[in-house]
Amino acid sequence: MLLKNYIQVSIQVKDKSLSDMITALMYGENFEGFWEEKDQLHAFIPEELWNKTRFENLIIKPFDLTYSFQRIEEKNWNKAWEESFQPVWIDKKIYIRAGFHPPSPDHDVLEIIIDPKMSFGTGHHETTSLMIRLMLEENWEDKTVIDMGSGTGILAILAEKLGAREIFALDVDSWAYENMKENILNNQTFRIKPIHGDALALADLPEVDIFLANINRNILLNDMKHYVKKITAGGLLFLSGILDDDVPLIEKKALRLGLKPIKQIEENGWVAIKFGL
Repeated sequence: MLLKNYIQVSIQVKDKSLSDMITALMYGENFEGFWEEKDQLHAFIPEELWNKTRFENLIIKPFDLTYSFQRIEEKNWNKAWEESFQPVWIDKKIYIRAGFHPPSPDHDVLEIIIDPKMSFGTGHHETTSLMIRLMLEENWEDKTVIDMGSGTGILAILAEKLGAREIFALDVDSWAYENMKENILNNQTFRIKPIHGDALALADLPEVDIFLANINRNILLNDMKHYVKKITAGGLLFLSGILDDDVPLIEKKALRLGLKPIKQIEENGWVAIKFGL
């Protein structure tokens, strides 16, 4: 695997609503691994995608913000994450931690071990936690699942821990794919098949009961037609990575494809939706 260097950006921002808006803008610009620390918003972007001028014109100047950035070499990513990544509780039912954190003292909770290595999906961002909350309401026993844009593999891992019998987890990013395989191993979730590929790789997969996609609006709108082809009659599609303003476009596209919205939840302007086919 090729080494992958990152740019770490740290923005001074005190207002929570502004922080959420900036996160949304950066998410659409290939930033990942967001976390907040006091009055700072931190994020990573692959070095080859970093455009300082574009970033300043799109994010910094319009909001009159102060920021700093530094290059993080591949060999130092683990140190950067260990300094920032804290365990996450979701509804007192799911405990998400890294391998260097101690296990939960509560043995009744479901625990997921995620060493993110710059891949998206740690439970810290609203899009991931919203998907997890929707998933916790579903019956996963003996279900077949596709997790598109799997990132760390967190949703695929949760699906297996909740009872799914076969899961296909796809990500086009080679770094995320390798990280996903490590997380699958660390969680001993061996009913997951990791696949390095985008929506075109779906053609070789069987239809499934539940399809998960936590990506972003543009990719969801472009690829939803591929997702629907892989959902059995009566199956479900869970979507996130979208904002309040995106919902009308997403629902319009979904309805044209024969999907019906079942439930929508939101947090800080981010939305997750469950559709039925």
